[in-house]
Amino acid sequence: MRLITNSDTPLTAAHAVLGYQTTRWQRRLYDKRLRASSKLRGAVNGLASAIVAAHPSYDHEAADGLRGFARDTADVFAGEVFARLYGEPEPAEGVGCPYFVRTAHEGLEDALAPIRVRSAGDPDLSALGAVRLIDAVAKQVKVLIDEERDLDEAGEPTDDGLPSAAELVRASARGAAALAAHEVSEVVVAMAAFGHGLEAAPAAHEQEDTRRMQLADLLAANPAVRSVLRRAGRITRVADAKQRERSPDARSEVVSIERGADLSRVLPSELVGLNHPLLRKIALRSIIEESCLQYELAGDEPLGRGPMVLLVDRSTSMRGAPHQTASAAAIAAVVRCARDKRACTIIGFNGGIESVLRVDERGEAATADFHRYSGDINSWAPMGSAVEVVMTIARSHPAGGTDFNRPLSMAARNVVEQERADVLFITDGQATASEETLEALAEARAERGLRVFGMTVNGGSVGSAVAAVCDEVIDLDAAGDTDRAVAGALA
Repeated sequence: MRLITNSDTPLTAAHAVLGYQTTRWQRRLYDKRLRASSKLRGAVNGLASAIVAAHPSYDHEAADGLRGFARDTADVFAGEVFARLYGEPEPAEGVGCPYFVRTAHEGLEDALAPIRVRSAGDPDLSALGAVRLIDAVAKQVKVLIDEERDLDEAGEPTDDGLPSAAELVRASARGAAALAAHEVSEVVVAMAAFGHGLEAAPAAHEQEDTRRMQLADLLAANPAVRSVLRRAGRITRVADAKQRERSPDARSEVVSIERGADLSRVLPSELVGLNHPLLRKIALRSIIEESCLQYELAGDEPLGRGPMVLLVDRSTSMRGAPHQTASAAAIAAVVRCARDKRACTIIGFNGGIESVLRVDERGEAATADFHRYSGDINSWAPMGSAVEVVMTIARSHPAGGTDFNRPLSMAARNVVEQERADVLFITDGQATASEETLEALAEARAERGLRVFGMTVNGGSVGSAVAAVCDEVIDLDAAGDTDRAVAGALA
């Protein structure tokens, strides 16, 4: 077997080919994912450890050299698996590829196709899919190396009636590929909920950025977060269809014929008279009187609105399905606001204010440093984009009691500064609001046109507090399709 020289520098002799002729670009993308992804590093380290443990000539004197060989071999092999999912590298010829590596590649042949459907040309999904396949090979490394040791004089495995190493790798890889394909698909669906086109492969000039890889890692490791984002994505899609209305000011579709004098829409037959000496005066009179036949145009045009404030109940009573519904609704609202360039503030509360996040009209996110009793905001600290806010909401957990006064007071007095703001209050309604809070809301309604919409879960509509606070309340418990009801409220 060949010992590959180790180096910290990418794109050097350390990346000599084992089984496939990967390109410098593929290797560069892999190296960046290896540094960014704990899952990929763990898979490569696991394969290296398996090679060391399975090696027949292991002893303390040769330990350092063997570990170096195992580490480099695992690294290059993993890069080749990544490249086979990302692109279509050619098999290498004329190089000293270890038998167990070549056999492992043969065993992976059938497992690549179901993952490549999603991963081709996408470095982040290729790295994510490679993790499962590398783990599958690691489980069979001892069999692979034992078979290499027992090769006959012709270099072929001995026929002892047992499954060959390639067959064992193939069986292991088949199951791993099914899991990887499902995991990659789940991550793609979850990414779609962010509304930034994250589910699609980034353009070539953006593929060295590994932030999406870190997001994919997080989503792959957390089924609960994926579930919340999947629901948020459905809510967003339904709300998109509901939000757009037929507008007489839009100019995208001919719907009828009307009378008027908009020359850009007047029928050609009405303007022909301008070129005729006898009909010219009649045509001009029709234009002056605005009685020409013209196309009536309409189309889909999004409704413009002011900023949004989300009050999301995270008390203990919201545990389980209510918390998932509240989180999915909040995420869908954040995504829609970011898409519509509409400022959005998210106040998570229980017995007090838990967190205050914001995404402004430019899509820039921030978290507030605030006074926990008065609700006064001292400063804002940047936290990236709406993606970070969405992930913060998705990872939240309910705990503690419930107090409506602090979040409502903060929204009315310290957050809502612009006119025509909407407050979306998501709760199970197990608390009350003081007269002082109700007066603050009434003042904001009168002075700034504030509107408060409630979404209740877990019996929250039964109490009187939510009705007293909100202009309109949607009881999600009574909705046949909860996600569609949430979408209707966001539209």
